[in-house]
Amino acid sequence: MPVSLSRGHVHTSEFVINTRSTYWVGFMAHDGFGHQPGPSDPPVYEYCLPDLGTSWSLSSHGRVVATGAGTPCGDWLGWFKAGNGTYVLDADVSRDGSSFNSRKPRLVVFEDGGLREATYRLGEPMLCTFGGLTTIGAGILIFSAISARNKKLDSEDRVSIIQS
Repeated sequence: MPVSLSRGHVHTSEFVINTRSTYWVGFMAHDGFGHQPGPSDPPVYEYCLPDLGTSWSLSSHGRVVATGAGTPCGDWLGWFKAGNGTYVLDADVSRDGSSFNSRKPRLVVFEDGGLREATYRLGEPMLCTFGGLTTIGAGILIFSAISARNKKLDSEDRVSIIQS
């Protein structure tokens, strides 16, 4: 949802989570939050928000189920584990970040667990299967090449016998 990074409170409308997983909370902007925080030699360029002193809480049916606070790189506020249900997110920004409002910041919650964990669980067996099939395929190619070479040599031997 679009938000202001000025000091204040953000309250989301209810949203539904339908997959038990790990979720991340953060601020995003279409072109990112890159900025030069101050004069320095050589110039230093930051690719994230400065710490805005942000704290947040996640509630379900009026009961707080997760809390967190911002990080030194203020884009990512934290993570939580959740299952099926309806939730509301509240965030408090205690330091003024209004200079970033022109970048049209959004408060985001996204899943980062179920699919990733499933991929990791499947990754090793798939890698072993791929390795095994690659080995078998390479063996077939080598066998075909040797067979073709032997057939060619046999036909050349027959031609030389016939010519003699």
